[in-house]
Order: sequence, then C-alpha cells, then structure tokens
Amino acid sequence: HIGSNLIQENALDALCLLSSDADSEILLTSNIITSIKDSLDNHIEESNVQRRGLSILRNFSLRDEKIKSSIESSGCLDNCTKALEMHTSTPNVIDSAFSIFLHLFNRSECQKVLLRRGMIELIVHAMMANVQSQRTQMLGCSLLCALCETPHSRVIVVDACGLEATVYAMLTQFSSESVQDKGCRILSCCSLDPLMACYSEELNPKLVDTILTAMDNFPDSVKVHENAVIALRNFASYESNAVILRPHADRVANSLRKSVAKFPNECAARANDTLKLIRQNRRK
Repeated sequence: HIGSNLIQENALDALCLLSSDADSEILLTSNIITSIKDSLDNHIEESNVQRRGLSILRNFSLRDEKIKSSIESSGCLDNCTKALEMHTSTPNVIDSAFSIFLHLFNRSECQKVLLRRGMIELIVHAMMANVQSQRTQMLGCSLLCALCETPHSRVIVVDACGLEATVYAMLTQFSSESVQDKGCRILSCCSLDPLMACYSEELNPKLVDTILTAMDNFPDSVKVHENAVIALRNFASYESNAVILRPHADRVANSLRKSVAKFPNECAARANDTLKLIRQNRRK
C-alpha cells in the first residue's frame, strides 16, 4: 500500500514508537530504513508523511554507529535535502531534517551533502521562512555554527546570506539563550575574514548592535558573553572590520567592562585586547 497516504502515516506513527529503543539488529535486518526511504520517496509532497518519516530518521540518527551508517548508505540524507526544498515553510519537517544533519555532521557523507552546490542556501532559506519558530532558528543556527568552523564552508555560509539569517534569528528569537549563543559564535567565526566589512552595507550596522543586544538581554549567561566578546575581538582585529565597530565604540566599551566584571576568567583577556584595538583604530 505504498500509494496510500493514510496507511503510510499510520505505519510511520507505529514505527516512531519503536525508533528510540528497539533493538538495533532488528532495525537493521528488517530493512526498516529502506522502507522509510521508500515512503518518503513516494510521498515527497505530503508534509505529514515527510514529518513522520524524518522524525523516525531523527531518532535513528541518535542511535549507534551501525544505524547512523545505514542512514547514510541508504541515501536518506537526500530525502532531508528534498524535504528542505519541498517543505520550506513547514517547521516540523525542517526541524527534523536539520536535526539529522546535526547528529551526523561529523560523518563524511553528511559533509559531502552539506557542501553540495546550493545546499547551504536551502538551509538559510528554510531559516528565513520560519523566523518565528524558535526551534527552527536554534537548529539552523547550530548547523551554520558547525559549518563555520572551517574556512571553506564559512565562505559559503557568508555568500549564501548566512549572516543575514543569523542576525534575523537573533533579533526575532531574542529570548532564546541558545540562539544568541550560537549566533554570536557564527558572527565570531565569520568576522575572522578581513573583508567582512565589505559584504553588505545594509547588514553591517546590524551586526555589532545584534551582538551587544544579546549581551544586554543575557547579563548572566557566560556562554553568550564569552562568545560575544570573542566576536567583538575578532571584529576589531582587522582595520577593515573595525569600521563596523566605530559607531558603537562607547557602547562596546561599556558592554565589555560589564562582561569583565561579571565573568573575569572567561572574558577579561579578550575584552582588554578588544578595548586596546578599538583605541588604536580610533587614532587612525
């Protein structure tokens, strides 16, 4: 009954109940992952089937290495990509696809899929289409944050409007500590590029303001402050980037002093370096 939406949805619901704790060998020998892929392939436009199928794969992606390998080898990562294309405005589908990529991020096949042409644009588009969904923004920022750890993918993230998506995520989900933390880490990594000041005249004024607002909104979060201070230090490290800081120099200095007073061990050294760089750039 591969053509029946209702039967597929009910069957996937039943499998979902077993996906977290069923014996791994049973799952592998019964070819359940192949059956889930067949269901996803044959009902690509049905959001309910996609949501249920990807939810099971999300649970499987937290299991042991054999099951993770089976997800990769079966081609299910392509189903995650198709879901991002076809169901961009369906948060539950997007969230499961993002989660699967995150859980398998360090595996070679997942890296290949994520770095395919246009893939990061799909991630960014899905984030922008669901700006009011806190979970989507949290998972999206986590995925962009992981991608920004390497110089090659960092360039792709920036070119794919990843900074814009990050800023919008931080502005719309200002009450989420996780979004602010991951957002500051993304901006920190991207600000290592000395040409960052040239990327977007419209975006640049928002970058530092967004970081400072995160620090103001989470005065007691060591994660937010530590990553925010690193981001500000990285901005100030290049004269071309420092132009972004100049309109905010007094507010930056005040925020850095608060961070040092609250978290001296985590923030003092980098904050003092940043203040020194700002003073040097003011003289130029």
